[in-house]
Amino acid sequence: MVGAAHADLVRPEPAKSSKSKTKTAKVGTVLNPNAGSGAVLRIVNMDAGAAAKSKDAKSSKKTASKKQKLKSRSSSTRSGSGRAKYASLIRSAARKHGVPVSIAKAVVQVESNFNSRARGSVGEVGLMQIRPSTARGMGYRGSVKALYNPETNLEWGMKYLAGAYKRAGGDVCGTILRYNAGHYAKRMNPISRRYCQKVKSILRNS
Repeated sequence: MVGAAHADLVRPEPAKSSKSKTKTAKVGTVLNPNAGSGAVLRIVNMDAGAAAKSKDAKSSKKTASKKQKLKSRSSSTRSGSGRAKYASLIRSAARKHGVPVSIAKAVVQVESNFNSRARGSVGEVGLMQIRPSTARGMGYRGSVKALYNPETNLEWGMKYLAGAYKRAGGDVCGTILRYNAGHYAKRMNPISRRYCQKVKSILRNS
């Protein structure tokens, strides 16, 4: 042989086991109420991730609960800040129109939680959530934007609340009904009833 090359011998690697890895199913025993004494019902837990999912669900609930508490605290903080900020204006407007200050404050709290920028679903604006059309019916000639001004809003909102208070003869729920549903409303409705319950709760705790 002329110029024959030396070939390296390559040893074949041993074949890897084809055994598939399997997870051991968890087996539990639970008493079978329909079987005889000492008999058990065997349950095989085929979903190894069930426990993890359950743990995640509990964790999510705790997170949601914490967020709700933080939201509630934030709302309470804003309420307290607004109450202090507008207290003198509310007191002044209430006395001017002959409305008990305690009722006036409770109405503002329920209506807007002392948020002067609040806007309702049907166009109510400001601290007392008065509708521009209602204010105009009493003589207001300004713009909707101007009605957001705390002093302006309290002037017209309190004027309307005073009318409700007089027509109700000073009765709290009668006042709330007429402020919420109109001066000539006579029959209590579910919304006004809940509204009055909130006002009474505030009055008890103030």
